Amino acid sequence: MFRPTVRITAWWHPARGLDLRVVRWEMKTRPPWVAVRLPDGSGERLPLWLTDAAGDEQVDKMRARFTAEALLELASIVEGIIGRAHG
Repeated sequence: MFRPTVRITAWWHPARGLDLRVVRWEMKTRPPWVAVRLPDGSGERLPLWLTDAAGDEQVDKMRARFTAEALLELASIVEGIIGRAHG
Protein backbone atom coordinates (compact mmCIF):
# COMPACT_ATOMS: atom_id res chain seq x y z
CA MET A 1 0.00 0.00 0.00
CA PHE A 2 2.82 2.44 0.74
CA ARG A 3 3.81 3.25 -2.80
CA PRO A 4 6.04 6.13 -3.88
CA THR A 5 3.26 7.77 -5.94
CA VAL A 6 -0.53 8.06 -6.04
CA ARG A 7 -2.82 9.14 -8.85
CA ILE A 8 -5.65 11.58 -8.15
CA THR A 9 -8.90 10.04 -9.36
CA ALA A 10 -11.49 12.62 -8.27
CA TRP A 11 -13.06 13.94 -11.49
CA TRP A 12 -13.21 17.52 -10.21
CA HIS A 13 -9.63 17.84 -8.93
CA PRO A 14 -7.37 19.95 -11.20
CA ALA A 15 -4.54 17.39 -10.88
CA ARG A 16 -6.76 14.44 -11.85
CA GLY A 17 -4.86 11.70 -13.63
CA LEU A 18 -1.44 12.86 -12.48
CA ASP A 19 0.92 10.54 -10.65
CA LEU A 20 2.15 12.54 -7.66
CA ARG A 21 5.05 11.78 -5.36
CA VAL A 22 3.97 10.82 -1.85
CA VAL A 23 5.59 12.86 0.89
CA ARG A 24 3.77 11.25 3.82
CA TRP A 25 1.07 8.67 4.47
CA GLU A 26 -1.36 9.51 7.30
CA MET A 27 -3.10 6.19 7.80
CA LYS A 28 -3.98 6.58 11.49
CA THR A 29 -6.27 9.55 10.84
CA ARG A 30 -9.95 9.04 10.02
CA PRO A 31 -10.36 9.31 7.15
CA PRO A 32 -6.81 8.45 6.05
CA TRP A 33 -4.85 11.18 4.23
CA VAL A 34 -1.82 11.37 1.97
CA ALA A 35 0.52 14.33 1.54
CA VAL A 36 1.77 14.71 -2.04
CA ARG A 37 4.09 16.95 -4.04
CA LEU A 38 2.36 18.73 -6.95
CA PRO A 39 4.11 19.36 -10.29
CA ASP A 40 4.76 23.02 -9.39
CA GLY A 41 6.67 21.90 -6.28
CA SER A 42 3.97 22.82 -3.79
CA GLY A 43 2.48 20.28 -1.43
CA GLU A 44 -1.08 19.23 -0.83
CA ARG A 45 -2.69 17.01 1.78
CA LEU A 46 -5.50 14.90 0.32
CA PRO A 47 -8.01 12.46 1.74
CA LEU A 48 -6.96 9.03 0.52
CA TRP A 49 -10.33 8.47 -1.17
CA LEU A 50 -9.36 11.09 -3.79
CA THR A 51 -6.59 8.79 -5.02
CA ASP A 52 -6.18 5.40 -6.65
CA ALA A 53 -4.70 4.12 -3.36
CA ALA A 54 -8.20 4.05 -1.85
CA GLY A 55 -9.30 1.02 -3.84
CA ASP A 56 -12.46 0.43 -5.87
CA GLU A 57 -14.75 0.02 -2.88
CA GLN A 58 -14.13 3.62 -1.77
CA VAL A 59 -14.79 4.95 -5.28
CA ASP A 60 -18.09 3.09 -5.43
CA LYS A 61 -19.16 4.52 -2.06
CA MET A 62 -18.46 8.07 -3.19
CA ARG A 63 -20.09 7.72 -6.59
CA ALA A 64 -23.78 7.62 -5.63
CA ARG A 65 -24.20 10.53 -3.25
CA PHE A 66 -27.25 12.10 -4.90
CA THR A 67 -30.12 10.68 -6.90
CA ALA A 68 -31.19 12.25 -10.18
CA GLU A 69 -34.49 13.22 -8.58
CA ALA A 70 -32.73 15.03 -5.72
CA LEU A 71 -30.55 16.95 -8.17
CA LEU A 72 -33.59 17.98 -10.23
CA GLU A 73 -35.31 19.19 -7.08
CA LEU A 74 -32.21 21.16 -6.10
CA ALA A 75 -32.07 22.73 -9.58
CA SER A 76 -35.70 23.76 -9.23
CA ILE A 77 -35.02 25.38 -5.84
CA VAL A 78 -32.01 27.26 -7.20
CA GLU A 79 -34.01 28.49 -10.20
CA GLY A 80 -36.68 29.77 -7.82
CA ILE A 81 -34.13 31.63 -5.74
CA ILE A 82 -32.54 33.18 -8.81
CA GLY A 83 -35.97 34.13 -10.17
CA ARG A 84 -36.88 35.92 -6.94
CA ALA A 85 -33.54 37.74 -6.85
CA HIS A 86 -34.00 39.05 -10.40
CA GLY A 87 -37.73 39.50 -10.48
